[in-house]
Amino acid sequence: MRRWIALSTTALVLIAAGIVVLSLKPKASPEFVTAAVARQTLTETVTATGTVNPRNTILVGSEVSGTVQTIIADYNDYVRQGQVLAKLDPTLFEEELAQAQGTLAQSEGEYQADLAALVSAQTNVPKDQAALHLAQLTVSRDSALLRDGYVAQNQYDSDYSSLVAAKTTLDGAIAAVKQAEKTVGAAQDAVAAAQASAHQAQFNLSQTIIRSPTNGTVIQRNVSIGETVASSFQTPTLYTLGQDLSLMEIDLNVGEPDVGNVHVGDHVDFSVLAYPNYVFHGIVAQVRENPTTVENVVTYDTVVYENNRDGRLRPGMTPTASIDVASAKNALVVPLSALNFAAAAKHVAGAAPHATPASPWGETGNVEGAAYVAGSTGSVIVIEKGKEYLIAIRVILVSGGRAAVTPTGSSRLQPGDQVAIAVRR
Repeated sequence: MRRWIALSTTALVLIAAGIVVLSLKPKASPEFVTAAVARQTLTETVTATGTVNPRNTILVGSEVSGTVQTIIADYNDYVRQGQVLAKLDPTLFEEELAQAQGTLAQSEGEYQADLAALVSAQTNVPKDQAALHLAQLTVSRDSALLRDGYVAQNQYDSDYSSLVAAKTTLDGAIAAVKQAEKTVGAAQDAVAAAQASAHQAQFNLSQTIIRSPTNGTVIQRNVSIGETVASSFQTPTLYTLGQDLSLMEIDLNVGEPDVGNVHVGDHVDFSVLAYPNYVFHGIVAQVRENPTTVENVVTYDTVVYENNRDGRLRPGMTPTASIDVASAKNALVVPLSALNFAAAAKHVAGAAPHATPASPWGETGNVEGAAYVAGSTGSVIVIEKGKEYLIAIRVILVSGGRAAVTPTGSSRLQPGDQVAIAVRR
């Protein structure tokens, strides 16, 4: 029994000693996951999608109604200004023109007849004026002779009656001239109206031939032979022309949160599904003020011009674009997770003179730091020869999970320095 007690006592002493030794053993330093500080150019970008369109799209319509008789231009055809694209059936318009021309000829004939009547009426006025003047002289002479008894009263009365008749005849001739002038004026108006109708009929007939208003490529043809074109309420679109497909317009839908950073002249890289491995390059030409709202999402049309001499881009393609809105050249670049990790760490050990002193590491995790933007301040933890140094920094630019930074105060940060981004568990 005594032996057993001695053995138990010895075992307890050994266990207690082991516990003491283990408790006095220093904790192992944490093992960090690090990333190297790089010196490079960091660019902030805005992503957007949109549509490829011709820079100038021309809608070709018809101002008259009719049946399509001939189709000449088809999809993808290159046409020149004035070239015939299609023809409508001209029969009805030819009949209207013939009728209008007949009405015009009749109106012109009536005008000529009324004009001749006016000339005839005008020639009667001088004769009647001469007759009235002679009658006035005769009555004046007879009046003096009557007083002296050289002519009888009945002679004077006859001459006076002739004077009244001459005046009446002259008044009638003048009235006839005025009436003839009115008739001629109405005939002139009728001729002008008939001419306008004839011109309109001629124009309508000419519009049965659909011509291209400009040089361009047929993007869309909306009619076929035998189809009826109705222009009663609005001009129908027969063809859609792309004026110059070697110059394309990229219309990007930039969201409301990003549009404030986009400016004319910004560089744009974009790709389309047809050429996923090819990157197109353009420049922002215009940020339009007119918004587009779809399901409460507001976007603004941002126009990018692109040279398309190789013909790769086609109308209607969907580009995915990256717009360079800011750039930090030759900057010190660290992962954004390095700033978040330093902000989440509670304590740092082994501070060097150029770092902020700190105490041993406490519990850390993937706790997100502040929302870093240009001008923000923060810190990173540099691991050098197994020691940790807290470096104060200022953020220059944030893009794509990385931050361009510069050390502040007496802190130093160089390319190649290893910054902690996590603790390896």
